[in-house]
Amino acid sequence: MASAVRGVWAIDIGSGALKALQMHQGDEGLEVIDFAYLEHSHNLSSGEVSADEKEQIIEATLREFLDEKDLSKSEVAISVAGQNSFARFINLPPVEAKKIPEVVQFEAVQQIPFDINEVEWDWQLMEAEDSPDKRVGLFAIKNELIAEVMDHFTKENLRVSCVQIAPMALYNYACYDIKEIEASPDKAVVILDIGAENTTLVVCARDTVWQRSIRIGGNTFTEAIADAFKKNYATAEKLKRTAPMSKYMRQIYTAMKSVYTDLGSEIQRSLGFYSSSAEGRGKTLSKVIAFGGGMKLQGLSKYLTQSLGIQVVKPDSFESLVLAPDVSTAKFHENISDFGIAYGLGAQLLDEAKIHTNLLPRKIARAMAWTRKSRMFTIAASILLFASVLALGTTFKSLKQHESHEPTRDDIQDIVSQINDVSNEISEQKARRGPLEDEIKKQMDAFQYRDVVPFFIETLARCLPSKAYNADQAALYEAFAAGDV
Repeated sequence: MASAVRGVWAIDIGSGALKALQMHQGDEGLEVIDFAYLEHSHNLSSGEVSADEKEQIIEATLREFLDEKDLSKSEVAISVAGQNSFARFINLPPVEAKKIPEVVQFEAVQQIPFDINEVEWDWQLMEAEDSPDKRVGLFAIKNELIAEVMDHFTKENLRVSCVQIAPMALYNYACYDIKEIEASPDKAVVILDIGAENTTLVVCARDTVWQRSIRIGGNTFTEAIADAFKKNYATAEKLKRTAPMSKYMRQIYTAMKSVYTDLGSEIQRSLGFYSSSAEGRGKTLSKVIAFGGGMKLQGLSKYLTQSLGIQVVKPDSFESLVLAPDVSTAKFHENISDFGIAYGLGAQLLDEAKIHTNLLPRKIARAMAWTRKSRMFTIAASILLFASVLALGTTFKSLKQHESHEPTRDDIQDIVSQINDVSNEISEQKARRGPLEDEIKKQMDAFQYRDVVPFFIETLARCLPSKAYNADQAALYEAFAAGDV
């Protein structure tokens, strides 16, 4: 089911399974182009699995995932469980915008209940449109915890570019997918993620988020069955999963009744606390959307609806997430209630998130930044080298062409030499012109008065008797010429 389109991978490793979505920006918004749901060989939170075995199980599941999917050229985001992290929202005193980072640094040291040098932390300014207050979210996780999580991916040479705590990933999912949140600032949607060990409760409003971790999860139901039936964890888990079809269904649900009650009470108490807080004051809780493997328990959503007085729905589809044509819709919807966190992680990597904090260890982030810069330097150097080689090749080619035209240049040089010789000869002849012109002028001066003698002769001729010059006496001259006079 691999796609030819390269997208981002969002990975959520829980106690029961690895859930992953490959997403990209499609024509109609965020689109799933591939996904994976791989159950662990054993439930990580059962008391029968040691710490070393947990690591081995996670590594085996991750290895199986990477054998099926190619992540070598994709950005990767992962989640950290909410109970293993710190999140707090505080109001800042009135300060200039440029001093906010300095104030946040001070507040982080005061608010985070660990040595600031022993945690990875990040913050985000969350400003409501109709509020002058500057509210900041502080998020942190201890270094050793994030190191344990990152170690699984480092061993597989998988480069992680984003680490987000699960509650904020759920908030990012809700803000992108549920249009009601953005459209109604006075309403809030509750997201429940009932995992194996804990239930994460996130109240999502347009400008605020409130989260709480409840120490009741799917394992609590399993342990109640194990105690009631005096069975080990594996057998109790099997009884829980097959309860609707078991002849002991009534006894199984009776064993879990106290857990149902405790879970409903804790959720009710948390929502009551939210409603009385500054974040929840004036907000209406419109509905509860329940995720996680715990929601596979038959009748749980109905019980919570009755207990909370709010509609609790288990999602059978996403409002705004599109499935690519080659993605199996049926297989995707089999475990759709487990993809909420991965959805939010993918939305963050694709710049469609409200919360964009990143708890990726700074050392790794710097190394990745240098890797990206090194890649750019390598590309730039390669381009420069190519340009240099191209220029050298062009120069060499021009040199060869220059050498091949040597005979032509020799012929041209001969012609130029001949032209220079002729030019010099012309200059010499021009230099002789002056003396010759003086000699010619001297000879011509002798003829200056050559018309004087003819003038005198003509004048004398006019004085002689002639009918040509004395027309009045023409008849006399004719008679004289004829001898008649």
